[in-house]
Amino acid sequence: MDNKSTGKKGEAIAKKLLISKGYTIKATNWRHSYLEVDIICETEKEIVFVEVKTRSNGYFGDPIQSVSNKQQQNLIDAAEAYIEQFEIDKEFRFDIIGILNENQQPDINHVEDAFGPEF
Repeated sequence: MDNKSTGKKGEAIAKKLLISKGYTIKATNWRHSYLEVDIICETEKEIVFVEVKTRSNGYFGDPIQSVSNKQQQNLIDAAEAYIEQFEIDKEFRFDIIGILNENQQPDINHVEDAFGPEF
């Protein structure tokens, strides 16, 4: 399986997980200029910007650990654009969902409030 289809499969698994936790999916693969947010969802209280990292095996380590500072900053910048464009007036946070897909049953790790803008 190539990286793109691995990623798409991971995003589908992540969406299912979020829906099962009661989140409402607002957008997937939302783009602003060169920036992209994998999943934008919300709860009653907040809007959540989710980065999904999927690996087909553990050779390169935990997928959660692979979200670089640059990727975090890009997600923050995209979130600011989304909030401004849609005039969102809710608290927000950034989650990472790591999926290791090396067995029949994927290993899913959802880290809520994984990072935030440093003001």
